[in-house]
Amino acid sequence: MDSSRKKMSKWRQTAVTPPTQLQKSDASSGTPSPRNLSGDQPSDARPLNDSPGPERLGDLSLDTPKRKAEVLDDSRPSLGRVKLRKLTKKYSDTFRALKCVVLKGEDSPKRFAAQDSVFVETTSQDKLFDTENEPEAADSDSSVPVLEPIPDSQQDQSPSVNSLGVWASYPYNQASQVGFIDTHCHIDMLYGKLGFRGTFRSFRRLYETSFPSEFQGCIADFCNPRIMVKEALWEGLLTEDLVWGAFGCHPHFAKDYSSFQEHNILMAMRHPKAVAFGEMGLDYSYKNSTNASKQKEVFERQLRLAVAMRKPLVIHCRDADDDLLVIMKKCIPRDYKIHRHCFTNSYPVIEPFLKEFPNLYVGFTALITYSKAREARDAVRQIPLNRIVLETDAPYFLPNRVSKDVCRFSHPGMGIHTLRELSLLKGEDMGTVLTAVRHNTNQLYGI
Repeated sequence: MDSSRKKMSKWRQTAVTPPTQLQKSDASSGTPSPRNLSGDQPSDARPLNDSPGPERLGDLSLDTPKRKAEVLDDSRPSLGRVKLRKLTKKYSDTFRALKCVVLKGEDSPKRFAAQDSVFVETTSQDKLFDTENEPEAADSDSSVPVLEPIPDSQQDQSPSVNSLGVWASYPYNQASQVGFIDTHCHIDMLYGKLGFRGTFRSFRRLYETSFPSEFQGCIADFCNPRIMVKEALWEGLLTEDLVWGAFGCHPHFAKDYSSFQEHNILMAMRHPKAVAFGEMGLDYSYKNSTNASKQKEVFERQLRLAVAMRKPLVIHCRDADDDLLVIMKKCIPRDYKIHRHCFTNSYPVIEPFLKEFPNLYVGFTALITYSKAREARDAVRQIPLNRIVLETDAPYFLPNRVSKDVCRFSHPGMGIHTLRELSLLKGEDMGTVLTAVRHNTNQLYGI
């Protein structure tokens, strides 16, 4: 029995309930339904000072299926829910409903970063999430700018393009079987925008023309804890091959963060394929309605929990780099593994982070395939290749030159376009870049 099967067998000791019905999405609107679901936080939700926190992670217990049904008002599953439950059972017989399990084990944290607590007010019912608060691609231009010309010396290395605008081949030795992992994507949002229902395997078959042979998997990030339990999409996804998970609270949702939501994040983090905590961070842009003070409180709390669990961090930052660095220095050991997700800024902005945290990696998306993203492209040239990881941040950042006839939104397979651009910007062949980025992913996430 290989190590992954052993981990899945161990996971049987912790209860995971079957997925509930996915909400229908208006594919034509381009807005994912998860952002507009009604609140599910129980009326007796505790303030964060009553949450287990980093000091009591080992004593955290899972809710019983009955209790979870009461919380979600899901005691009578619909036909859609039954189908999804059957789907989950088809891909794994290890997910069983246990009446009560205490989360204890050899990997439970033995020491913690701090003893203080954070207080966050909660209400009996969450407010509807406005789509204005939805995490969106920063500085993404809806127009498609013209690509910068490729020097004549590199013209003979340009990949061929098929009729759909998808790169069909690359000038490197594919016999080496080097591949890539998309280190950050939002499959739940992608499915919502496309109105897709099914397994990730069936999704790859549907869009097989844009999933290259180099694709070796993705890390699906679930950053809206309010809907994480209601949909339970992650539970089915993590039973599949080529999918890992990360869980946290995005700063756009920090104002509603509660002990109930934290409890659900910590339960999900116990899954053997949960490889990171986040995304979390600070966002001072106009798109975020949560005040800075609240964001800092929730960010610090998640950092302490993540360090207590010894999980890599996925950090989101927009227009808040100074405050972010201060908090990270205070809460994170210097040698900790960190993913600075979706970097779109200039090199001087990221340089202090690279110097302060030697195990921090910078994630780049297909934004760098656009010539207008001058700052991000220049940052790629200056950041050492051994500090870069690949991500798509799907469904955002559709790569330049990829027609919407291929897919209306970016998906994990399209990371190959970012890799090609990394190769051109770094002046390295594709094989070298693939090998380096794959090694960095393994160093950061262990996959």
